[in-house]
Amino acid sequence: MSTFDTRNRPVVRDTHNKPFNTLDGGHDTKPDITISRPGFPTNSNSKLTKWAQAGTVIELKWTTDIFDADGVHDSKESRAALVQLGKSARSLLMASGGCHVYVVACFKKGMARILRFDRAGFRATHPFNWLDKTSDVFPTFFYRLYNPNGHPSCMDGDDYTIQRPTQSEKKLVYAALCKHDDYAKRYPTIEEAATDLEHSRRITAVRFVTEDNKRVPKLVDCFTIGSDISYKDGLFGRATRVYRVILREDFEKEKPTIYVLKDAWRQTCRRPELDFYDAIAAHCKANEINMDKEGMAQCRGSVDLSADDVPPGATWVPALHLTRSSKDGPEFERRHTRTLLTPVGTPLKSFTSTKSLAKALSRVVSHHKIAHDAGVLHRDISDSNLLFEEAVDGTQEAFLVDWDYAEFTEDGLRLFHEAFPERAKQTELYQSIDKSLKDFTGTLPFVAIKMIQNMDENVTKETPHAAEHDLESVYWLLVWMILRYTLHGRKEGDKACSNLFDTPRIDSKVSWIQQEEHFPSAEGPVFRLAEELSRRVWDQNRPSWLGAETLTHTKVLEIFERHLEADDWPTDDAARPFRLPSGNPIKESLQRQVVKRESAKRSHPSYDDDDEAFPLDASTSSHGTTAVSSGSDGPSASKKRKLGKRKGQ
Repeated sequence: MSTFDTRNRPVVRDTHNKPFNTLDGGHDTKPDITISRPGFPTNSNSKLTKWAQAGTVIELKWTTDIFDADGVHDSKESRAALVQLGKSARSLLMASGGCHVYVVACFKKGMARILRFDRAGFRATHPFNWLDKTSDVFPTFFYRLYNPNGHPSCMDGDDYTIQRPTQSEKKLVYAALCKHDDYAKRYPTIEEAATDLEHSRRITAVRFVTEDNKRVPKLVDCFTIGSDISYKDGLFGRATRVYRVILREDFEKEKPTIYVLKDAWRQTCRRPELDFYDAIAAHCKANEINMDKEGMAQCRGSVDLSADDVPPGATWVPALHLTRSSKDGPEFERRHTRTLLTPVGTPLKSFTSTKSLAKALSRVVSHHKIAHDAGVLHRDISDSNLLFEEAVDGTQEAFLVDWDYAEFTEDGLRLFHEAFPERAKQTELYQSIDKSLKDFTGTLPFVAIKMIQNMDENVTKETPHAAEHDLESVYWLLVWMILRYTLHGRKEGDKACSNLFDTPRIDSKVSWIQQEEHFPSAEGPVFRLAEELSRRVWDQNRPSWLGAETLTHTKVLEIFERHLEADDWPTDDAARPFRLPSGNPIKESLQRQVVKRESAKRSHPSYDDDDEAFPLDASTSSHGTTAVSSGSDGPSASKKRKLGKRKGQ
């Protein structure tokens, strides 16, 4: 590498005893050999100990190869070696924000493999003897890695649609923020904005504009403001990052708009989130529903960076933004997408009173009903997908967001094709509705009981996901928020929430709804609301011979409206800080990992998740938060607990 141009030349350091700080709160790691990104100081005193400085790493083993002679990694040693490489790859992806990265494994004193990791999996070369004088693999590989052909990146795999803004651009960003009521108060001086501006990024995205009565995509520069709103960066999965951004073209506006920019890698077989936003917007327009007045999330622009039909003026290489590592076929490769949304949200756990919380949940039922009338099912009601709109005056108006795992109903797909006939042909690319609605989808603590029962290996006829299951998720979300952020009075205290939700089985939920009273020592409208909803959830899940009654939007909204009219809502019961239950943190952490793995056992490749650090199966994700698994091939669960009579009935 000494012959490389100085602009592209890295340095190589022995770092086997140098801890690299973790990027996600886990353990520090010590890569054996670290090769820097270009531009790192060649001074021998310069410390190479940060992942943002690293371009690639080499891990050394005396004998252990990640694969055995049959091409599998079943031994304890080979799996441990692969996990180590995967952790380094994840850190490199997190630090660089790139599309793919490379790591190297050296073993048996002369053999090596090069591994390429992206968001769908990894590929590895056959072992080669890098000490063989005739071998040119390493020279060729490192030259191509640091001298990428066809695009202006520093390294192969870099996403050059993300750049650091210039100092003059940062000043323009600050001047624009000063014209915004909320952000002018946040940053009264440029010095107070310095930290957030220092970490700002300029990201290429698309905003929709109307020309000749048609919607057309227009390239825009988005400048991030402050820290990321959301950062879920598993090795394999959607790797969703959500930014708060301002657009360059809005700098001169009297009052610029602050947008949300969502960056994610979706599976090819999954319908773009844009389709669901468009279907809902078309329904609202046809039925004269004012989405702004309703406070609904709206898509302002979207782009698939891997698509061949790039917007006018685009300079990126689409192939860079399409993974090529899925072992399950091209339909499970991932496509890099960016979606521009409004409004900007704040977490549900920031509620200023329990009445604000109840109103938020009522609002999400209203938004869900509008979407369902449009033929769209959300399928992932959770604490991260229900947000409060940022507001200068402190008001808390909630909205439902994140339609990644939504699906059309049969009527919804028909209406969508009528509204957007040019997209009808694309439907054959995506998973069928019948199959998709039987997928296990959602954030596990909030998933409806019958959906969890679908995971039972003894179930021969799965229940398709329907509106009533999302409505049940609203109830579990309310219970979650009560147990974590209010004085609920249950004797388990801080452990009440984990006791109910930290399990992939339905037993705890079934036992919960069979109880007559859940908050016997707590008083107030929010607890009365929860008790009534609990009875309705019980009605939905009891056996048919006891007269099961399905939840409906009308029924649930009526319950919320009646309780919200109560005159004894307190005004001083804002969310309390949640404290993790005390105990042995290492033991509890291991227990949580076991629970999450158990919840995600599956064999179908459509399982998809954001939060996995590094799964043992090296081509798909296996964590227990937002999960998708298909039908009878989905996660295995305990035997179904029979739903008998509710206690006291």
